[in-house]
Amino acid sequence: KIGLRAQEPFKGVKELISQDRISEPLEKGLIRQNHSLTVFKDGTIRYDATNCPLTHFKPIWVGTPVEKLVELGYEYDVDGKPLTDPDQIVELKMQDVVIPVECAKHLLNVCKYVDMELEKFYGREIYYGVKSTDELVGHLLIGLAPHTSVGIVGRVVGFTNTHVCFGTPNWHSAKR
Repeated sequence: KIGLRAQEPFKGVKELISQDRISEPLEKGLIRQNHSLTVFKDGTIRYDATNCPLTHFKPIWVGTPVEKLVELGYEYDVDGKPLTDPDQIVELKMQDVVIPVECAKHLLNVCKYVDMELEKFYGREIYYGVKSTDELVGHLLIGLAPHTSVGIVGRVVGFTNTHVCFGTPNWHSAKR
């Protein structure tokens, strides 16, 4: 009973629910632990944030360089002028999201976990090769609502210092 007081009941694994009742290889859990990640009961790695609708933003608000936003298709501001200044207002594209900085750090760890698992466990080449959160801009993620099994794809276009995931009202609605 290492780490448990004698009067505390064991609250560990009760049963395996996979089709063949086989647990995951220990190495995968060790790699995940190495990146400070935990797994949800359905086997996914998640990050919880509050939903908030957003329809327009300024590049300076989300910390993404104008050049990168132009690469992602944000060529014009709301007045139809070419996007050249971080203070111009642009309309958020339907499936783009602005995620919390803490979420970006979490996703960076997920990328490193997947890469390490591919390389060390499966003997494959790394996929992401991401070194900083800024490199997540343009990557896809899946938004989920609690207690549902439907997700919607979102594309990261920037970051916020709040604990809120900003997306279009339609993007948030699609999760429900």
